[in-house]
Amino acid sequence: PSDLIVLVMGMTGVGKSSFISSLVGEDVGIGHGVDSCTAGLTLHCMEAENRKVYLVDTPGFNDTWRSDDAILKEIAYFLAQTYRTGLRVGGIVYLHSIAENRVTGSAAKNFAMLERLCGPDAARQLILATTKWDLVGDEADQREAELISTKKFWGTMFENGSRVQRWDGHRPSALAIVQSLTVRADTFDLVPLRIQLELVDQSLALEDTLAGQEILQVCTQSWQNIRAELDDIRTEL
Repeated sequence: PSDLIVLVMGMTGVGKSSFISSLVGEDVGIGHGVDSCTAGLTLHCMEAENRKVYLVDTPGFNDTWRSDDAILKEIAYFLAQTYRTGLRVGGIVYLHSIAENRVTGSAAKNFAMLERLCGPDAARQLILATTKWDLVGDEADQREAELISTKKFWGTMFENGSRVQRWDGHRPSALAIVQSLTVRADTFDLVPLRIQLELVDQSLALEDTLAGQEILQVCTQSWQNIRAELDDIRTEL
């Protein structure tokens, strides 16, 4: 009953596997090339505060080889099954590289997906962790402040109780992030993520959940762009 599941999420290449490797003390598959390394959900166990914590390495929604809807299906199925069997999701650690000069469209899409997966009630079980501080200077403080203050980035989640922490690339700060989730689990009652309630309690189809609607909107926009490009090519021909 005291065991916890912690999802580690973020865009491809942000350092999810490195974060988990620093905690479990072994290489869990760190990618160094241009392709994404995490093919699917993988679980890794560690001890924290006299309990087992299962870290779930997840592929990013900008994965090289897999579509966003396939990734959402896998994450949603895992979360629904854990909820049905009574396993507790202690929280989500969402990693974001502070070395990025601006928030890209892919990053904004990931933020929106995260907010819809989690929901406002479970927002306090979410840690927004910035990475790669060794690659930046003092100007990164302003970037972090912008992420927190902008509603379409982290603003809404922060207002709902999500916390912002920094991972410096070493085990002590990674452990501090995980321990803050275990302390929160002991202090407050853990609430299900919104997508768990939608899929299990409300018996919604995945495409009818808020996260599913977000993916559908993105796919529809992509298809419209492709059709427009095809029309331009036909006109030129």
